[in-house]
Amino acid sequence: MRTLMTAATFAACGVFGLNAATAAEPAEATLNFDQLEVQYTAGPFVNANVVHQQNNGEEPTCLSPVLECDEFTVTLDFPENLRELYPTALVRFVWSWEDPSGAGVIDFDYFIADADGNIVNNGGASSANPESASLLLPEGKTTFTAIGVPFLALGQSFTGTVTVDLGLPAEVEEGEETAESRALRSTLAGGGALNPWLLIALLGQGVRARRRIRT
Repeated sequence: MRTLMTAATFAACGVFGLNAATAAEPAEATLNFDQLEVQYTAGPFVNANVVHQQNNGEEPTCLSPVLECDEFTVTLDFPENLRELYPTALVRFVWSWEDPSGAGVIDFDYFIADADGNIVNNGGASSANPESASLLLPEGKTTFTAIGVPFLALGQSFTGTVTVDLGLPAEVEEGEETAESRALRSTLAGGGALNPWLLIALLGQGVRARRRIRT
């Protein structure tokens, strides 16, 4: 359980907003069938941003350089009918950092915002290391922003990893799947590059099949 801390406490310790952190590197990325994972780093941070604990950790308060945050933008670019093939597909966010104390003193919190700036998930606003959050993979092209907040950092950086997990494919009854969707499924299963002509054909006529979801 995290102990309630106040901005005044950290200011008294001389660690409140001492230095502006380096922005995420890279600052943005696009995930699709050709790239299902990206890793980025941010920091070092030398400050404490604890304001979000006043709203039960539901959303961050960012005001550089005093209330420092980091933002990483990820665009997910997948077909509009992806869920017909992969109904349980997820996008996973994982963040970790070094804590030289070995006792959980250094801490970061994380939030995920949609394109309109609404917080749609968070890493639990806890003292866990690593922290993680997941979302159902949206169909079509969607953008999210991962916001990293140093609850208490004394020169530490963090590493974020965003991974698309397609999960198990929908099970299709024999003889009821189109050639295009079968070829797309085979390409993805083999880890090969996506043939854009197959994707165009698939989107054009859909997957005419009855499916049973694997459990």
